[in-house]
Amino acid sequence: MILNELHRLGTDSAQLLVGFPLGLAALTVSVVGLAVGTSLAVVGIGIPILVATLYAARGFATVERRRISAVLGRAFTDPPYRRPQADAGAARRLLVGLTDPQSWRDVVYSVLRAVPATAGFAIMVTWWLGALAGLTAPLWHRWLPGDAYTIGSLLVDGGGSAQVAVDVAVGVVLLVTLVPVVRGLAVLDASVASMLTRADEPHAS
Repeated sequence: MILNELHRLGTDSAQLLVGFPLGLAALTVSVVGLAVGTSLAVVGIGIPILVATLYAARGFATVERRRISAVLGRAFTDPPYRRPQADAGAARRLLVGLTDPQSWRDVVYSVLRAVPATAGFAIMVTWWLGALAGLTAPLWHRWLPGDAYTIGSLLVDGGGSAQVAVDVAVGVVLLVTLVPVVRGLAVLDASVASMLTRADEPHAS
């Protein structure tokens, strides 16, 4: 039971850790690609840039479908994308890419994805560090400068031992709630991603 909880904690923490840089990368690529492609569309070179941005967003969405499957315990299949015919010319291939609704949904996902990814990452890291810092307070509290603040110093006046006790108590509370909090953040993050990517109806894996 404990091993299963630790494994789940590791999986959920990894989901949030990896999701943060992926979310920022998806946001950057999509926003820059859309801005450059749209501004240069009038001279023609912007069209291939827009198509490349759509394909990049598709790649990010595909990665997300694989990642959220581990958290939600369900397999997400890729939705259908429009594909050009084998004998289609370059112009036709670009047109098919630009008129694919699912690709544009993936772009919307890439732009919005950074919001829940950043929030989940920040809360998860705060919970982890708060738990570790509180539990190890007896080791480092004595080395703090006089003007430093901890939760214990904000709640308790007087001697350092009382402040250390408060910091340890806070660390214990954060540790006890770490698994459900990180689990909730990972499920929320994965659920938002599953809606944004508009994947097919999930089925049991």
